[in-house]
Amino acid sequence: MQCGRGARPEYAGKRLVAVKRMKKAWAGGWDECKKLKELESLRAIPNHPNIIPLYDFFLLPETKELYFVFESMEGNLYQLIKTRKGKPLAGGLVSSIFRQVVSGLHHIHASGYFHRDMKPENLLVTTTGLYDYRPVSPYATPDSPPESDVVVIVKLADFGLARETKSKPPYTEYVSTRWYRAPEVLLKSRDYSNPVDMWALGTIMAELVNLRPLFPGQGEVDQVARICELLGDPCRDYGVDHRGKPLGGGKWPRGVKMARAVGFQFPEVPPRDFYSLFDPSVHVKLVECIADLLKYDPDQRLTSKQCLEHPYLLETTPLNDPPGPPCVNGSTTSTNGNGGYTRSSRSRFVADEQAEGNAVGVDLESGEPFDPTVQGVWDNYRVKRQMLHSCSVIAVNLLSTDEILRAGRSSLKPDGQQ
Repeated sequence: MQCGRGARPEYAGKRLVAVKRMKKAWAGGWDECKKLKELESLRAIPNHPNIIPLYDFFLLPETKELYFVFESMEGNLYQLIKTRKGKPLAGGLVSSIFRQVVSGLHHIHASGYFHRDMKPENLLVTTTGLYDYRPVSPYATPDSPPESDVVVIVKLADFGLARETKSKPPYTEYVSTRWYRAPEVLLKSRDYSNPVDMWALGTIMAELVNLRPLFPGQGEVDQVARICELLGDPCRDYGVDHRGKPLGGGKWPRGVKMARAVGFQFPEVPPRDFYSLFDPSVHVKLVECIADLLKYDPDQRLTSKQCLEHPYLLETTPLNDPPGPPCVNGSTTSTNGNGGYTRSSRSRFVADEQAEGNAVGVDLESGEPFDPTVQGVWDNYRVKRQMLHSCSVIAVNLLSTDEILRAGRSSLKPDGQQ
């Protein structure tokens, strides 16, 4: 988050950051820190506009305390939902949030990891003003008035439970908050993968639209019961809908065996009408997308790539192009589906950087020349530029600026050695 107008003069041109202190003291030094799964995944997953960037990490030699330095965000999606006080989000805003979350999630999956702790609290948000969204409701007409709502930037965070997709199970039984936990995890499976993130995504989107949790279970048994109450049991075939998709959660023979192994028996209950959960003004393709994410069988759930290519986004994304976060030079970007930046906006940024005398056409690490207006290399370049601009930072809550600058860079190597 760049400090803008209204900030104190001494903060001008600096970047506000969030500093996370790990509770554990790392007596084994840097060699022990490198084994931390959160650090491992954050370093392995390439930069992306919808994943919270790790600016720095360091170990204080005296106390053996590990610190992470992240981009600062205003809050999280849970807090955004609570502030609505029952007022639905504009349809275009829902589409924008969904696209950003799916984009970040697909990047994680494509990088060989899955998050394992998807929930509204781990989707960090920053609002950047107001925007007049064109309605996406099926009842909207060409002359329907715009829906004024906030512009929201979303970034996935908290990779403490992330694991490599190719890593060998068994994994821990606990994964994610209960309300967003996939059925296979509720049934004590130790062998699961990317689909647990997709189930969580479906529950999050239903909560975002309806402003209340979809499955607020009081315990694991109650959680399964609430899922069955809506999706029906996975034991029997209840037919298909108008699209030819199974009604409710569909059959799941393996899940029935898993339940039997832990002494649980699914109640025989037919699925409810899923569409009745949503207001008629909600885009029907979004309801279909959520329904296809909430399938019992992990193999039958939509993938992150299928979500990115879903008719819901193809139909709603072109209708709105809210402004994105400000660049380091004060200009704004775009949050459309092209990685957040059009080629023209990249070209304008490059021109501004060149005017300031910055080496835009040279990779910041290798020194090799490249064309930064090409989308494939743009994101890494942009984030690296932001990181260079953020070397002088304002730290919040835990450390002073002087402490970070004194301890940070010198501690990137084992035990703070140069």
